[in-house]
Amino acid sequence: MDFINFVVLFIVLVNKFTKVLTYDHVTTCAVSSTIGESVPYDFTDELDISTGAVYMIEDENFQVKCCGVISYWEINARSLATIYLQIWRRLSSNSYELVGFNTVTPPDVGHFKYSVPISERISVKHGDYIGWFTAGSEVISYNEHSSYPIMNRKFTGQTSFTVGDILDWTTSRNTDTNRQYAIGAQTASGDTPTLNIGTNYEMTIDESTAVGTAILTLSVVDDDVSDIHTINVFSTENGYFELNSLALETLQDEIPEATYIMELEVIDECYHTSTSTVTITVQNTAITIDNLPHTITIREDLYIEEKIYDLIVTEATDIWYCDMLDINDTPFLTRQEEAGGPSTDYAIYLNPWPQLDYDSNNKYLLTVKCYDDHATASGTATISILKNTDPVFNNLDNSVTVDALTQVNSDIVFTVDVTDDEDDQIIFTMTTSPAGGPFDILDYSGKVVLTENVLRHHNSSTYDLSITADDGYNTIGPRTLTVNINDINDKPVLSNLPENMNLLENAALSTSLFTVSVDDLDASDPRIFTATFAPREAAKYFSIDSDGVIWTSAVHNIDYDYIEDTSIRVWVMVTDGKEHDEQDLMIIIKNQNEAPSFSQTYYSISRDESNESLSFPLTRYHTYDPDVGRDGDIHEYSIDCGTNTSRLSINNNTGQISFRDGYDLDIEGTPTDISCIVNVTDIDGLSDTCEIAVNIRYVNEYTPFFPYSPWAPLREYPVTVYSYDIIGTIIITITATDSDLTEHGTFYYSLVQTFNGSAELFGVLNNGSVYIKSDFSIYDNGATFDVLMLATDTGGLIGTATIQVTIPAPTTTTTTTETPERYTEDIVNTSLLSFGVVGGIAVVLLIGYLLFSYFKLPTCNRPKCNCCKRKPKRPKPKAKPPPLPPPVYTPMEAMPLPRAIQLEEPAEERVFITGKDPSTKLKNRNNSRDERIYEQTYSTSQAGDPNKWMSTVDKKENINQSEHL
Repeated sequence: MDFINFVVLFIVLVNKFTKVLTYDHVTTCAVSSTIGESVPYDFTDELDISTGAVYMIEDENFQVKCCGVISYWEINARSLATIYLQIWRRLSSNSYELVGFNTVTPPDVGHFKYSVPISERISVKHGDYIGWFTAGSEVISYNEHSSYPIMNRKFTGQTSFTVGDILDWTTSRNTDTNRQYAIGAQTASGDTPTLNIGTNYEMTIDESTAVGTAILTLSVVDDDVSDIHTINVFSTENGYFELNSLALETLQDEIPEATYIMELEVIDECYHTSTSTVTITVQNTAITIDNLPHTITIREDLYIEEKIYDLIVTEATDIWYCDMLDINDTPFLTRQEEAGGPSTDYAIYLNPWPQLDYDSNNKYLLTVKCYDDHATASGTATISILKNTDPVFNNLDNSVTVDALTQVNSDIVFTVDVTDDEDDQIIFTMTTSPAGGPFDILDYSGKVVLTENVLRHHNSSTYDLSITADDGYNTIGPRTLTVNINDINDKPVLSNLPENMNLLENAALSTSLFTVSVDDLDASDPRIFTATFAPREAAKYFSIDSDGVIWTSAVHNIDYDYIEDTSIRVWVMVTDGKEHDEQDLMIIIKNQNEAPSFSQTYYSISRDESNESLSFPLTRYHTYDPDVGRDGDIHEYSIDCGTNTSRLSINNNTGQISFRDGYDLDIEGTPTDISCIVNVTDIDGLSDTCEIAVNIRYVNEYTPFFPYSPWAPLREYPVTVYSYDIIGTIIITITATDSDLTEHGTFYYSLVQTFNGSAELFGVLNNGSVYIKSDFSIYDNGATFDVLMLATDTGGLIGTATIQVTIPAPTTTTTTTETPERYTEDIVNTSLLSFGVVGGIAVVLLIGYLLFSYFKLPTCNRPKCNCCKRKPKRPKPKAKPPPLPPPVYTPMEAMPLPRAIQLEEPAEERVFITGKDPSTKLKNRNNSRDERIYEQTYSTSQAGDPNKWMSTVDKKENINQSEHL
C-alpha cells in the first residue's frame, strides 16, 4: 500500500514539474520552443526594396502553439535599420490585433539573436502569428524557392503601430508563397503570478466595520508585464466578505466576532497559478462615553422637565443601556429619548419641578454608567446652577444730534444704560437704518461711537440705531436710538487730470508742468494737495505745491539714463479736511541724446620708437555718455596732431593711437614729443575733445662702428712702432661712428692689451688717437702683437677694431737729439711701399724667368747631361738674434676692460708726457718721467659684458679677435 501511495505521489510530482502544463486545452510553452525558422541565417539570398512595410507570416510553422512569452528573436539582417518584431492575434478571418512588439536595431549585418528583457517579454497564446514592421528600408532577408508554400501577408506605407491596434488585412498584398523569411522566435513558459500578500496573511478588524469597507487591497506580482490575471476566491467559510476587483470588502455591518479564513487564487492566461490564505479576525468594539466628563450650567428659574445634555456612546453592535447612580438625591435622571424622537440615544434630563435654589445648592455632581454584554463605561457630569434676572434698558428709546464738522472718529455719540439684578455681563448688538451708517456700539460698555474721522460722505442726515442687550441667558430689545447729523460736508473732486503726459529729460529745474483743478461746493473749505509717486524714488524729481501745481525739482536734474523706470505714476490727492478725492497721472520721461565727454582734459602716452606700425598703450579715456548701450549710441574717435598728424593713426572704435608707418627718431627732424587733440563723436554728431601728450622714447639701435679701408678690410689696422719711440707718441688715429642721434650716439674708447704681463703699452684719447704709454726699450730685437680697440656707447653697445702692432728689430743704432718723421710712420706710405716692393719682386722674377728660358744651353736638354749642373754652394750660417721673452697673454674672458682715458689736454700728433720742451734732446731712453698719466680702471660689474650690447656682426668679429689674442 505504501508503495502504491509513493507511485501516485511520484506521478503527481512529475506531472507538476514537466515542461508542459495543460488546463482546458491550453498548453503551456516549454522552457524553450521555436516559432518560425530555427536557423534564419540560412535564408540570406534576397532583400525586398519596400519601405514602411509590415509583414505577417500566416503559416503553421510561424504560428504560436502554446501559451507563454517570447524570450528570444532571431533574424538575418541585411541592413542596420530599426525593426519592430511583432505578435499578431486573429480576431476574425482578416482582422488581427497587435498583441505586442519589441524594438531592436541589429548591431551588424548578418545573423542577430536578440534576448528579450524580462520586463519587455510579449505574452503569447496559441494561434498568434509572427510579424514585423520597418518604418524605412527592409531589414530581414529571404530565400525564394518553389518548395516554400508559405503565406506572407504584407502592407506598405505604414508609419507606426501601438499595442492594441487592429489591422484589417483584407486588402493586404500576399507576397509570393515561395518566400522563406529569415526570422524565428523562441518561447518560454513565463513567470507564475503571485499576490502581494504572500502565501499567508493575517489581519484584524472591528465588529463595527461598516458594510462595503475595503479591508484589504490586493495586487499581482508578475514579471510578465503583459499578462492578464484573474483572482478567484475558491475557498471561504462565511458570507461576510467578497472580492471586488482587487479589494476584499465586507458584505454587512456588525460582522460576528470570530476568525474567518479565505483562500485566494491568482491565475494568468497560461494558467500559471498561485494561492494565498487570508486569516481575518473580527474583534469586539468596546463601549465608550465620548463626551464625559463635562460641566453643564442651567438657570435656577427652570421649572419644567428639560433635556440638558446628550450622551455620546460608541457601541456599534451589542445592545447597551445607561443609567445614573444616586438618582434619589438629585433632580436629574438619565434615560433614552422618547419614542418617535430623533434618536434612541441616552441623555441627562432635568426632572419636572426641580425646585432649584441657587442659595441652598448651586452645584450637582452626577455619575453616569453605560453597559453592554462585554464591558462597562462611566463618566461624570457637573451641573452648575445660575441665579438670573433679565436686564433692563434705562435710557432707550432716545435721540441724539451730532455735528459733522466737529465730531471725528471714535467720538462717543451716546451711552446705553442697562441694569441687571445679577450683575451679569451684558453684550450689546446694533444695526443701522439706512444700512452702513457710520456708527458702532461697544460690546460690553454700551457706548455708541463714530467709525469715521468725519461724517463727510453720507447722504442721509438721520439714522435709526436698533440696540439689543443680552446677559447670557435672556436677550432684551431691540430699542431705538435716533441720530440726527448736522453740517454734512460736500466732497472735493479732481476735475482735469489727464491720463498721461510726456516730459523731455533735462527739463529745466523748477519748471511748472501742470495745474490741478478741483470742484467743491463748499467754497470756504481749504484745499490741501498731496502727491505720491511710483517708484518712490521719483519723489525727488517732482513735487506739488499748495495751489495744485506740479513742479520739477529745484535740485535734481531729470536724466533719462539714470532713472530706472521712466514711466512715473503720480497719485494726486486733494482733501478739504473732511473728505478727499484721488486720481493718478502717468508722466512719461522721453530720452534726449547727450554729448559724450572725456573724464579729464589732459592725457599722456609713451612708447619706444619702432620701425613698425606699433600701438601705444590703450589710453583709459573713461568717456562718459549715458546714451551708450541704452539707445544704441556708439562712439568714433579721431586725432589731430597738426603737422605731425601723418605720423600717427587712431583706432576709430577704441581710440588707441599707433605709429602710422613706423617712427625713427634717428631721422633728422623727427620730434620726440607731439601734442594732439583727440575728438570723440557719437552717432548724432555730438562730440568732445581732450589733449593728449605723445612721447616717443629713443632706442639704442646702432653699435659704434669702426670704418673699413682698403688696408683694413677686416677692421685690422697694421702699425709699425720702433723700440726707441718715446712715450706719448701717437701711433694711429681711428675714429668710430654711431648713427644714434641722442645720448646713445655718445661713446668712449678703450684698449684691451693682453701682452707684456700687466703693463699697458698703449693708451687712447677721446678722439680715437692711440699713443705709446710705456717704454719700448725691452723690444730691441723686435716683436708683434695685437691691440683690441673698443668703442662703447652709453647704452652698452660695443664696436671693436684690431691694431696689429709690429716692432722691427733695428739694424743700426744712432743717437739723435730729435727723431725725424719717418716715411714708414704714415700708414698710407707703408701700404704703398709694401705694394711696390711686392710688385718689383714679381717683375724681377718674371724677367729672370724669361731670360733663363731664352739663353739656356740646348745641350742641357739631352738626357743624362751634366754640363749645365753646378755644384751647390754651402750656405753660410746666419747669426741668430737673441730670443725675446714670449709675451704674456691673458684670456679674453678674464681680462678687465679699461675705461676711457681722460687726459688733461688733447694732443694732435704727439703727447709729451715729461712736460719738457719737445726740442730738448733725449740722451737715453731711460730718462725719468716727471709726469704720469692717471686713468680710471674699467669695471666689468659696472658696464657688464661688452658683447651683450654688440650687433651680431660686431659680436662675431669681437669673438674672433678675442680668440686671436
